[in-house]
Amino acid sequence: MSASTIAASPVALSTPANPLRVRDFRLLFVGEGISLAGDAFALVALPLLVLALSDDALALGAVMALAGAPRAVLMLLGGAVVDRLSPRRVMLASNLSRLVLTALLAATTLTGTISVPIVLVVTALYGVADAFYLPGQSAILPRILEPVQLPSGNALVASSAQVAMLLGPLLAGALIGAAAHNGSSAAGIGIAFAIDAATFLASVAALALMRPQTSAGASTGGSVLRDIREGVAFAWRHPAFRGVLLLTVAVQALIVGPFSVGLPLLVARRLGDPAAYGLVIAAFSGGALLGMVLAVARRPSPGRFGIVLLAVASILGFGLAGLAFAPSLREFLAIGVVMGAANGWVEIQLTTWFQPRIPAPLVGRIMSLVMVAIVGVVPLSTPVAGALMAVDTVGAIAGAGALMGGLVLAAATRPTFRRLGLVPLADPA
Repeated sequence: MSASTIAASPVALSTPANPLRVRDFRLLFVGEGISLAGDAFALVALPLLVLALSDDALALGAVMALAGAPRAVLMLLGGAVVDRLSPRRVMLASNLSRLVLTALLAATTLTGTISVPIVLVVTALYGVADAFYLPGQSAILPRILEPVQLPSGNALVASSAQVAMLLGPLLAGALIGAAAHNGSSAAGIGIAFAIDAATFLASVAALALMRPQTSAGASTGGSVLRDIREGVAFAWRHPAFRGVLLLTVAVQALIVGPFSVGLPLLVARRLGDPAAYGLVIAAFSGGALLGMVLAVARRPSPGRFGIVLLAVASILGFGLAGLAFAPSLREFLAIGVVMGAANGWVEIQLTTWFQPRIPAPLVGRIMSLVMVAIVGVVPLSTPVAGALMAVDTVGAIAGAGALMGGLVLAAATRPTFRRLGLVPLADPA
């Protein structure tokens, strides 16, 4: 279970609520959209690179862990830095850092000097940059848009991310697959990284051209640790928040590692085609976009919200178990679409449940806590998954998926989860 930006119905281009009327938003939308497309190339290239270097599930899990550990540990610090400086400045510095790191991967791969230790160091530093970029990304829209424009702005940003994740893996998989057929998959992987590095230039240029953001909402200079403790204490005292956060941690632990490590392993060993991995990732992203549309179109009644939410979330677990036994690309694609749709639907529903129930002064801290619950288990989940898959790939993936699906369904028997939709809204600020 994870949280994402809420999609909203589009508005006419001529209305004042249209965010594309705002120059800074147009720059952000175009620059970040191009960069997201490049990120999709790296998403396909990185696991294929590690497998080409070692064909070792444990090494792949270690790479994923080193990317996630700094992000999880430094996320709250990143949010504090964003408050004290500005989202634009933090995002600009982060994207410059990620550009250099991705270019290094491209250069070493294309010249044949790449190695697993280099990949480990680069991915760890990339995770540090991510820890500062993500809070800036979540905080920048309120600085450049009026309140009436925020729903449409969030919808456009979320849609561009899903389109990038739908098309990018297809192109990356085709590129790497074509290079492999010509006898050099390393060349295709290196070019994919080079494309990602080049797309960071678009984001850097866009952020540099934006007008400097004001310091409105910046920290008053109080203790960051005290603020964090206040947010954690509130969430822990609230039974529904506590339950959802703990379940999110458990779900992420059982899904993220087995999916991110297991999927490229299964595709590489069972299908033997790099392009197939891009197709499966694209199928998942296309399903997620469909799930978001369905979530906006219809929302369960308050009395049934908790049961329906958990039932749909369980599809992620049982879908993962199904991937372990998928015999051909057709089954991989079908399961990917279904899992993606469930994930997109749950993301929208869970976000819309959280936001109006958090007191206004605590929104940033509680939502940051949600992000930590989502990414914090990655450094543990991925190496454990890699170690288990080194022994029995199919058994580890099927077992994790079945356990996750069963855990979510078991949670539906608890009154706290059955009554999620009946939790009262927070008093307006």
